[in-house]
Amino acid sequence: MRLNATRLDPNTSPVSPTRHSVLPTAWRRVLLAGFVVQLLLILFVTAIGLQQLQTAAHNLDTVVDIHMRKLSLTKTMMTAARERTLCMFRMSINHDPFERDRLFMEFNDYGATFVGARLALLGLPLGGPAGPAAGSERTRAARPAGTAGRYCPADAVRDYPGTA
Repeated sequence: MRLNATRLDPNTSPVSPTRHSVLPTAWRRVLLAGFVVQLLLILFVTAIGLQQLQTAAHNLDTVVDIHMRKLSLTKTMMTAARERTLCMFRMSINHDPFERDRLFMEFNDYGATFVGARLALLGLPLGGPAGPAAGSERTRAARPAGTAGRYCPADAVRDYPGTA
């Protein structure tokens, strides 16, 4: 309807008939294309998110696996050291030479278990940013003054062939 200064004409339309029929079809196509693009973007972002989640889960599994192996090796070392100390104590109070020999063999077996676990632990990657050299630096720094030339078990393990 067109508003005239004198009267309202119901026969006239503000939009021409040719433009009216073409406009909705073009808008429908544009809206449909926009909707499809949005769906594709959502699908793409979801795929990237799932990929990142899978990568993070794999990294977490690796970290947990290494941590659990370190924990197990540390527990083995602690148990071997404890049992070795008990063997030494039992050797000191036992007077039977055959029993002392058996305890000495057991003492050596626990020492081998400890060293094996220690070497396996040294083969695992360290968790801190300092790296393996920082451990030997801390060991050297923790020694009392004037003991630089003396034997230290930490030096023996560090200098053992096959350890880093």
